[in-house]
Formats: sequence, structure tokens, C-alpha cells
Amino acid sequence: MPHAHIISSLTFAGTDTASATLSRVLHQLAIRRDIQTIIREEIRNARSDNGDEDLGYDALLNLPYLDAVLKETLRL
Repeated sequence: MPHAHIISSLTFAGTDTASATLSRVLHQLAIRRDIQTIIREEIRNARSDNGDEDLGYDALLNLPYLDAVLKETLRL
């Protein structure tokens, strides 16, 4: 049973970290409306280039401003 406890702890730790990061990104975007606007426009442009379809992984990799914001949030 000790292995189950370790796996449970690791799963919770990963979930907690991801939710904390997501909360921080959303909080910062709520505070910085200018950055939110730039990211929204970047995503809209990418979607219109993609025929208004959901963006796949490759398309998301081509969003430099969003990428920079996420990396900066993770850095902090």
C-alpha cells in the first residue's frame, strides 16, 4: 500500500501545481487588461487563419505573445 500513497501524493502535487499556475495566469490577465487584449487578438487572428476552427497544438506553438506570458508566469 505505500506505493499507492506515493502515487496519490504525486498526483495531488501535480494537480495542485497546475491549478496554482492556471490561477496565477488568470489573475494576472484579469489585472492586466492590456495583455489580455493582446492575447485575445493573437488567438482571434490564429483562429481566423485556421478557418475559425479550434486551434491544434501546432497552431498554439505559433502564438508568441501567449507563449511569452505563460513562460513568464511559470518563471515567477
